[in-house]
Amino acid sequence: EIPILRALRGERHVHIDDIEVLKGEVRLPLRINASPITDSEGKIKFAIAVLEDITEIKKNERVLLQLNSELETIFRNAPTGIILLGSNGIIIQWNKQAEVIFGWEAEEVLGKYFYDVIFPQNYVKENLFVIKQFFQSDGKETDNRTVELPARKRDDGRIDIGINVSLTRINEENCYIVFISDITERKKIEETLNSKTAQLIEAQRVANIGSWEWDPVNNQVYRSDELCRIYGATREQLSNGIEQKFVHPADKAYVNKVMQKALADHSPFNLFFRIIRPDGSERILNSKAKVYTNDQGEAVRLVGTSQDVTDAKKSEQELLKAKQIAEQSLVLKETFLANMSHEIRTPMNAIIGFTDILIKRKLHPQEMEYVQIIKNSGENLLRIINDILDISKIEADMIVFEEHPLSIKEIFKSLHSMMLQKAKEKELELIYKAEEDVPDVLLGDPTRITQILINLTGNSIKFTKRGKVEVTA
Repeated sequence: EIPILRALRGERHVHIDDIEVLKGEVRLPLRINASPITDSEGKIKFAIAVLEDITEIKKNERVLLQLNSELETIFRNAPTGIILLGSNGIIIQWNKQAEVIFGWEAEEVLGKYFYDVIFPQNYVKENLFVIKQFFQSDGKETDNRTVELPARKRDDGRIDIGINVSLTRINEENCYIVFISDITERKKIEETLNSKTAQLIEAQRVANIGSWEWDPVNNQVYRSDELCRIYGATREQLSNGIEQKFVHPADKAYVNKVMQKALADHSPFNLFFRIIRPDGSERILNSKAKVYTNDQGEAVRLVGTSQDVTDAKKSEQELLKAKQIAEQSLVLKETFLANMSHEIRTPMNAIIGFTDILIKRKLHPQEMEYVQIIKNSGENLLRIINDILDISKIEADMIVFEEHPLSIKEIFKSLHSMMLQKAKEKELELIYKAEEDVPDVLLGDPTRITQILINLTGNSIKFTKRGKVEVTA
C-alpha cells in the first residue's frame, strides 16, 4: 500500500526502505517515511511523507556486494592459509589453503578454539604465553610480527608454520585475521644447511683450514672463524683488507707479487708464506684461491682457503733430515762393508789359493778330505761376504746389473761341481739340466745369475730330506 495511506489510517511510523517509482522511463529507487498529523483531540487531520532518492546508496551497495564477493573469492583461494577468529579465539572462517596445510575441512573446525585445533597439546601447555601474545582481548592492535611455531595436522603429523596475526573489527567486534604459511620444507633445508655449516666449521678446525672471500673492488673481506684463529687475531684486527700486516717482512714482496698477478691475469694461485701473529709466534700458511670475474672481465671476487701447515712443514723438514742421515748411513755402511769385504777377501783368497795348491799334491785321503773341507768353507764364506755386500748395495740403490755373453750350460757345470758335495752329504741326487733349445750364448749378468742359482740350490738342498734336487732351463 501507499505509505501515506497507511499513515492516514493511523500507523504512527511507516518506513519503506526500497520502493521503485517511474520517473519518465527510469525506475527510481526511493526510501519513504510517512507519519500522521493529529489535532488537539487526537484526530488525524492529514499525513506527511518524506521521499529520499537512494540511487547512489543502491549503487554503493551493489559495489559493496561485488567487493565482498571478490574478497570472499580471494579469501577462499589465497595461496596462504587465512583463518578468521573471534576475539575469544573461536574459528569463524577457514580458507582452502588452511585445509591443504592442516588437512581439516572448514566444517570440521568452525566454532572450535584455534589453538586446540592446530597446536600439539604439549606445546600449548609449555608455550601458551607465546600463543596468547597474538590473541589479546583488550582491543589493542598486534605488532604484525611473524613467528615460527610447531603445529599439528589432522593426522597428528608435525609441521612447522609461520604465523602472522592482525587485529580488525567486524560488526563492531574485535576479530583476528591469522595468516599461515607452511615452512616445513624450508626448516628442513635450514636444518640441513646448519648441519653442513657446522660440519664445515668442524672440518676447518680439525684441518687447520680457514676460508676467506675478498671483494677487491670494495676491499671487503669475509673470514671464517677458523681463519681468525689461525692468525691468532680478532676480526677487528683483521679488518683492513688482506692480512698483509701479519705477513712476514721477508715474504711480503712475494705475496704481493702473487696477488697482483692473480688480479691481472685472473689465474688461481697456490703459495706458501709465513705470518707473525700478534703474540709474536711465527706460522707457515698455504693459501689457495680462485679469481672470479664479471661480464667485463674484471676481477670482482677472490675465494680461497688458508691452511696452517707449520707442523707439516716441520715434519717434512725432519723427514728430509732423517732421509739425509739414512742415506749418509747407507753410504758409510757401504764403505765399511766394502773395506771389510776387501780385508776379509785378501786372506780368504790366500787360504783358498793354498788349498788349491795342496789339493794338487799327493795327500793322504783323510788329509785330502780336510783340505777340501777348508776350501769349500772358504768359498762359502767368500760367497757370504759377496752376498752381504750386494744386500748393502741394494739398500743403497747402488747395485748395477751388467750385460756380458754367458752360457747357461757352463754355469750349470760349474754349479754342479760347487754344490755336489752338499748334496752328497744329505744323500741327495743333484741334477742340472739344460734343454736342447736353450741357446749356447745369452746376454746377461753371469755373476748375479750364479748367485741366485747358488742360493736357490743351497736352500733346496737344505730343506729337501730325501730324493733329488733338479734345476732345469
